[in-house]
Amino acid sequence: MLHQINWIKSIANLTGTVHILFGTYELLNCPPLNGQVGRRSEDIHIPRYHADEAEDVAEFRKIISTFQRHLPLHSEPNLEQHYEYLLEGSVGQRSPKRDVVGMKQYDS
Repeated sequence: MLHQINWIKSIANLTGTVHILFGTYELLNCPPLNGQVGRRSEDIHIPRYHADEAEDVAEFRKIISTFQRHLPLHSEPNLEQHYEYLLEGSVGQRSPKRDVVGMKQYDS
């Protein structure tokens, strides 16, 4: 993992670009691997959506609506009608997983 962190740091230095990494809680173990990265990092916790909270469900449905408009398909599907399945399949993550909505074949 240290090799990957050093590689990301080198790319950021060469390009002068800020890199944003997001993922599971295991990613929080990365900054201590390199002191410089640790000093330049900031952890931001984005909580999961909860199916039993109306505000979370409404926000999740908005994200599904936006997501479906940007799918590389000839006609826009109506994924919002399946929001309960998508919320369950995404385990409350901030965006629907591509494989849950059958988009895995578009990944490279």
